[in-house]
Amino acid sequence: MQKKYLYLLFVISILLPLHAYAVATPSASLAPGDDQVITDNLKKRLQESLAGEESSPLSQARAYIGVVKDVIKDTVVMEDKDGKKDIKLSDETTLLRSPGNAQITSENIRIDDYIIAMGYPGEGDVFSGRRLIVSIDPLLISLKTSGMGTITKLSKSSLTLKTTDKEQVIDLTSKTVIKSPVGTIEYSTLAIGDTLIYTATMDAKDNLTATILMRTQTSSIAL
Repeated sequence: MQKKYLYLLFVISILLPLHAYAVATPSASLAPGDDQVITDNLKKRLQESLAGEESSPLSQARAYIGVVKDVIKDTVVMEDKDGKKDIKLSDETTLLRSPGNAQITSENIRIDDYIIAMGYPGEGDVFSGRRLIVSIDPLLISLKTSGMGTITKLSKSSLTLKTTDKEQVIDLTSKTVIKSPVGTIEYSTLAIGDTLIYTATMDAKDNLTATILMRTQTSSIAL
């Protein structure tokens, strides 16, 4: 019994100084003004992130459907409903022939082939081709495209986005999925000024029908 008592006193004598030291030692805390610095840094990072989204190639992606009019070295001249376009080829361009999607070279592209050209705007009126599909028969497949913009108009069956260089009308269906970073949301929660990334099908007249809409920023965010 005495041994237990002495052992208990020994433990108390060790723990009490440690407890006193822990109480007396101040915990790490922010110096005056540090919280404002952290807030400013977070705002700066968010602004840089949003600026990066606006300049992302995703917001400039384009696709055209038409007919091949000429092939001049590394340039394919095509014509769609809006007129002729020069499609610049490079080592990064994938050329496919339908049906079968067999990979080909520019020498295998024929005048009057039907063509789907996907890529990005280049310098001047030149379009930088990334993926071209050609066929001797009309290409009736639904082409998928993506982009990003800010909502300028909302209606029951469509919305209008302000993209890099134009306003784009996107039709909606009952199968259109609308999401945010936290999950699926309702169409009614979208508002003018919201920023969206969209995936849509494109018909021969360049009309877009959304399959997925992802809201990346709401108009109510205050920086």
